[in-house]
Amino acid sequence: KCMGISSTFTTNQFPGAAISRVSIQSGRGHAGDEVMAILALMILPSEFAMAEPVRLPFLALFLGYACLHWQGLLDLVLKGRWLFALPVICILSALWADAPMAALRHGVIMLIAFVVAAALALRLDLVQLVVTLFISQLILCVGSFLNPVTMWVGGHDGGEALVGIFPHKNVLAQRVLLLALSSTVILMSAHYRPIFRVCAVAALGLALLLVAQAKAATAVILLAAVTPVAVIMSLIWRPAAHIHGLRSAIVMGGLSTVVLGLLVLINVFGINPVADGLAFFGKDSTLTGRTVIW
Repeated sequence: KCMGISSTFTTNQFPGAAISRVSIQSGRGHAGDEVMAILALMILPSEFAMAEPVRLPFLALFLGYACLHWQGLLDLVLKGRWLFALPVICILSALWADAPMAALRHGVIMLIAFVVAAALALRLDLVQLVVTLFISQLILCVGSFLNPVTMWVGGHDGGEALVGIFPHKNVLAQRVLLLALSSTVILMSAHYRPIFRVCAVAALGLALLLVAQAKAATAVILLAAVTPVAVIMSLIWRPAAHIHGLRSAIVMGGLSTVVLGLLVLINVFGINPVADGLAFFGKDSTLTGRTVIW
């Protein structure tokens, strides 16, 4: 959807919107909304320890900012009420959890994340959301590049792994993955300003460099699997909507190819894709100890 939304909007499409606004990327929101989104994506995630001193004050500021648009936010929450039932269930699970306070804490954090997501979706369109995600993750990845702190990791390919400004290599790897995906989306669409497309090329190179230095097998696998999907969505899936039945044919053809490939690997070559793939990266095939990442 991010790739197909026009960067030109009118007051007829979005009642109450100004005709002309200063913005980082053309769209529904203005520069103030985009700056709030960039800061939220950088500061609010709890694994970014350096932002701990300003996290709660900024959260209070952001919730106050969201309350300025409480009517639209309430409508959005009611529309997605079944989705918001998930954090409510998590909070209620404190009644029977082995660690009630931990369950309550994580339930509240999930609820805050949902409210933040709803507020950003209310104020920004998808093109602007991609740009704010791109800018926020680029800042964090550049910071890690300029502050090359490492930690020792064991396993099949043990050694010093880059953690940068984060407490763990897997946290850095998550940020790198988000940077790579947002860069790919920007490069695949003509709706973004040229400066972002130029920066996206450099950001992809930085992402590949950091993910290699972080020695994060999970991020490498996800990057190799999801980036081609973004390209296919842009070059094949969206144009296929104009030909009746072509999307169904693509889905069936893709599934058939995957199934046939797995049958050949397992029965002809005797390869177990899951166990052998994990073993290649030195991981236990039971994924014991990997539950936090997954």
